[in-house]
Amino acid sequence: MRLLKVPGSVPVTALVYSDGLLFAAQRDGVVSVWDAKKLCEVANMSSISQGEKDELNPLSTLAVHDGVEVTCITVLGDEIITGDAEGKVYKTRVTAQHELTGVKLLMDHKGKQINDVTRSGQLVLFGLLNQVAAYDMKEDKQLPSIMTRTDIKSVSVDPTGVYLVTVGANKNVSLYQIQVSDGTFLHKKITVASQSLTSIVDVCRISWSPSGERFALPNTNLDPNAKTIGMISRSNWKSDFSLIGQNANVVSFCSKVFTTDDSKHYNVIASSGVNKAITVWNTSFQRPLFTAADVSSKLITDIQWSTDGLSMFVAGDTIVVFVFETEELGKPIDEETFKGLISKLKIPEPLKPKEETSTLTLKPLKSNTVIEEIPKDVETPEPAKLESKSISLLKGDRKRIAPTLISSKDNKKGPLQPQISKSPTENGSQRTMEFDLPSFSVPKDLKRREESETPESDQPAIKKRRDLEPIEFIGNIAINPSTAFSKIRISTPKIRSSFVLESPNDPTLALEIKNGSGSEQKPTKITLLRNYSKQIFTDFIPKLVCLASGGEGGFWAVSTVDGVLYIYSDSGRRIFPPLVLGTPLSFLESKGKFLLAVTSLGEVYTWNVQSKKALFEPTSLYPLLARSNTELLTRAENLTMCSISSSGVPVVTLSNGNGYLFDKDLETWTLISDSWWAFGSQYWDSGDVKPTGSLISVLEKKTNDEIVRRGRAKFLQKMAKTMLMKEGYENLEKIVSLAHLENRILISLRLGESIEFKTHLIIYCKRISEMGFKARLAEIFEELLSQEDMDTSESNSKILDFDKHELLKELIFACAGFRNVQRILVQYATAMNILDRVVF
Repeated sequence: MRLLKVPGSVPVTALVYSDGLLFAAQRDGVVSVWDAKKLCEVANMSSISQGEKDELNPLSTLAVHDGVEVTCITVLGDEIITGDAEGKVYKTRVTAQHELTGVKLLMDHKGKQINDVTRSGQLVLFGLLNQVAAYDMKEDKQLPSIMTRTDIKSVSVDPTGVYLVTVGANKNVSLYQIQVSDGTFLHKKITVASQSLTSIVDVCRISWSPSGERFALPNTNLDPNAKTIGMISRSNWKSDFSLIGQNANVVSFCSKVFTTDDSKHYNVIASSGVNKAITVWNTSFQRPLFTAADVSSKLITDIQWSTDGLSMFVAGDTIVVFVFETEELGKPIDEETFKGLISKLKIPEPLKPKEETSTLTLKPLKSNTVIEEIPKDVETPEPAKLESKSISLLKGDRKRIAPTLISSKDNKKGPLQPQISKSPTENGSQRTMEFDLPSFSVPKDLKRREESETPESDQPAIKKRRDLEPIEFIGNIAINPSTAFSKIRISTPKIRSSFVLESPNDPTLALEIKNGSGSEQKPTKITLLRNYSKQIFTDFIPKLVCLASGGEGGFWAVSTVDGVLYIYSDSGRRIFPPLVLGTPLSFLESKGKFLLAVTSLGEVYTWNVQSKKALFEPTSLYPLLARSNTELLTRAENLTMCSISSSGVPVVTLSNGNGYLFDKDLETWTLISDSWWAFGSQYWDSGDVKPTGSLISVLEKKTNDEIVRRGRAKFLQKMAKTMLMKEGYENLEKIVSLAHLENRILISLRLGESIEFKTHLIIYCKRISEMGFKARLAEIFEELLSQEDMDTSESNSKILDFDKHELLKELIFACAGFRNVQRILVQYATAMNILDRVVF
């Protein structure tokens, strides 16, 4: 086996192989075409120079999705079909010279992310929120969707094109029989034994075997104590065996079926999971052939095989190519034997289209029966059947009319009744946390007044906001501000029957929470386990636990639904008495010896558990979320992260890309990362690179992610309008760059990040020297020279880990090449007695 990692800086999200070409979808909205044969030839080389690697370039590229992340891709003939994170599906044609051209929008689902795509002949199916969308490429039209009650994460059609398997965000697996007849898409859900996944991540891929005998499900819920890949047989739709050993999210069968010496057939399947490793399995041995660790620095999102089964392509932080020797995986069966396997598959009876009638059929009329007439000018998608209304006489000559049932054989415009979503069935511990909506309750006197009726007009009706729910109080009682007068309402986690929190430092330690009924009859059990077998301590509380944190600084913390916080040591001793916060918690985070709690009303608490003290008085998230709006309750930006640093600094990021920290000395929130700097700063890193480890780089990476999520095309368009098309903004980029550097310096100083502080300070001084800002440079030099610090204690002569005078010397040497600030440099170099060392 040979392995090749293709050089690239943009992560690849999806791949598809066709006729010697490899088509790749990238996170920045670009679709590229690669020569798969050349990639395999380079991978087979005994030694590869860096120059040969650098020559590996795609045959052609095209920004099909204008900066929006491409999530899935498939090929039909000379046409590429791609879907993106904003719900748009495009078709792109590939010329004989492998050029991409003729981009056409096929579907737009208005912000519903396209999660996966599969194809059966001319029928292309897409998995997205609450539906499986269908498109007929032959007729070039969209077909009616298969409606679901969850977000469809993965779809796959068997080789015969008869069965469709879907996996939803609720971890349930569904099976459909599908068929296209005379341009009509027919489907029927098949009731099979319950199959589900123990957990699911944002990207999930299932796969059918090439012979159609079975399909593979990653992370199947077969054994709660083992990570398994389930093999679901076509004969009874049950798992006949499983592959144990990897928490997988992507599985892909090799395109060939292999045979042993005694003519037994087996498959080869590749899988990848959260460990970012590639594992290749032999289904006859049910154990891995090999595992390639650390293949990608990012989660692997797709695996594709070549048609000859000798090459495998992996999508991660770049394209990874695996090339196998002939018969290294086994001896493939011949074409006739393969066709024989396909012919032996059991094919169900074809689906029959529902008959349509052109007249309305009514039941015979009985006495005391009323039939309502249907206006002729009303268009109905299908003739409906009305059951008669029976009228019975009650006392006092009153009449009772039974309800009427209106049914339709085939309603092409969707169901007549709204679908009610059901919560997913819990299977063991849930890893994906779900949240309840925040409260809309307000005092009765403050309830929003109903809007007066407006006269009819031609303007379309405006969608009404969700109305507030007034609360009445009995008697003269004080109103609790935590329920009715709060300015902030944050979602709270739903109660899980059980969940486990592993220690970040010691993987053998895990805190297990098993919720009871929330009463004394069945209390909640809290247990600290070592190796999931040995109990270190156990506690029982008559409350429901919703969040847990800790395991890093010698303590564990759990919070209940009524806002009570319990904190234990590693031995089980209670470090504090129960802390009553009054309202449920939305966030509970810890780092080292520090603990952060954020209530559903936006109150922020921070403690040093080791010294048993609060770091500052409770503060609020209201300054970060407030908007100037006349409405009583309005939707604010989403909280994408609430955390605490190793030095006890609370950190918050919002969905608009901004990042904040709370300065306990200034007693206010300060801005760390602003999307405005991404707009105009020359020092902003907009590439998808790993954070350097500093808090500033982590938050700027979060800002980049939000910009990409919202669409980079709109962002660049805004930049062009502001910077290039308006007069008087010639120096905008320079000014924003300086502001960005100044903020980095100040935040690094507040966080105590010495290396970041020194690096940004040197860059800033060189930049203002180049621009001729002498006053700013003199201010910095004067602060570092400061004769008062020389006459006082040694601690005042330092800034972070650096001596102020030594740092000043470095700055003088760094700025020595700029002529317009030489007078200032000479002045301070003379004061430091280093003038003879500086060469001007």
